[in-house]
Amino acid sequence: MRMALLLSGALGSLLVGLGCSDDDCRKTLTCPTVGATSGAGGNTSSSGGATSTSNTGGAGVGGDSAGGGGASPTYMAQAVASGDGHSCAIVEQGRVVCWGENADGQLGDGSFVASTTPVLVSNIDGVVELALGSNHSCALRTDGSIWCWGDATFRQIGQSTDSGVPVAVAGVTNAGGVAAGSNHNCAFLNGGTAMCWGAGAAGQLGHGLNPSSLQPVTVDSLSSVSGIAAAADYSCGLDVMSAVYCWGSAGTVSSGNSPSVVNYVGSPGPPLAGTDLATTDAFACALRVDKPWCWGEGYQAAATEVSLPNVVELEGSSGHVCALVQGGAAYCWGANDAGQIGGGTAGGTVATPTEVVGLPGPASSIGPGTHHTCAVVQGGVSCWGDNSSGQLGNGSTQASTTPVPVSFLP
Repeated sequence: MRMALLLSGALGSLLVGLGCSDDDCRKTLTCPTVGATSGAGGNTSSSGGATSTSNTGGAGVGGDSAGGGGASPTYMAQAVASGDGHSCAIVEQGRVVCWGENADGQLGDGSFVASTTPVLVSNIDGVVELALGSNHSCALRTDGSIWCWGDATFRQIGQSTDSGVPVAVAGVTNAGGVAAGSNHNCAFLNGGTAMCWGAGAAGQLGHGLNPSSLQPVTVDSLSSVSGIAAAADYSCGLDVMSAVYCWGSAGTVSSGNSPSVVNYVGSPGPPLAGTDLATTDAFACALRVDKPWCWGEGYQAAATEVSLPNVVELEGSSGHVCALVQGGAAYCWGANDAGQIGGGTAGGTVATPTEVVGLPGPASSIGPGTHHTCAVVQGGVSCWGDNSSGQLGNGSTQASTTPVPVSFLP
């Protein structure tokens, strides 16, 4: 559901080196330490053009988890992503905390027990990007490797059995970004190719029809990919010239097992050029200049402009899209059955971008899920919408149509 994007050259890089400074520790009162890591440690690697040092493989993160013995640790969030009934955030040192539904191990703490407050994902650090599907989670590390955990029904975590802890996806190296659909994932490599794995019966893997693939397969015809996105039955990518391509089968959003270029209004209209992507199961959007252009259900087959200027980031879920604008205000539109748009009401569909009300400050990251949404605000996370599985992370299961703070993320 979460779109992955690499911007290079004049546009810069979206991947930010993550760490825990003394100032972070003062802000959070506690700064949990990373345990000893075995395996090939200390390698210097590049992801998205940013060189950083991380430990690969091995035992990974040690220490306490939220709600463990003694005082609960407090985390500072850098980015957030949401799935069906769970959410996750990147915190200090590139570690990950998750909360909500956990029947398939999607929280990654080694258990299969739901949690209404954040728990620390086991055995992983150095994470720079998250992508959450319906009931699984994936993470991109600084060394270019991708690790997934949770539901494996469609082989979407790179193995055939569910896992309650992160496992490395074999066959993907030097990745620059990762995206998750409902039951499949895609990544682009820093060399420009794209690979997908998991459910593939609708052609969403970009390599012909396949019920599912444990092994990542290379997407046909693309060799200069710089961004990737995924929904239930299709996937989309950006090339280095900002052209938008989609593959899979989803009504007027995408049709075909191999990538085809997306046009904007006209007949047939010139190719759509974008710098960010957001996909839902029924429609998709690309950021063109500073406004979203959307196509699919509720729009035309060719992309049309959405009246929302000054957009700097787009993110999509199964049914709604959210945007961050300059200054940190958040806007969402699409399905609103549980109040996931954040406008203070629930029900129906919201056709135009609506500002999220009640955020405690400017948002720096936003993660729409199936029936809920979360955003990072000054190191804390606020969530709104459905909370039947504890995916709002505030210790309850009571829904909210306006943002509520996630525990342990101030």
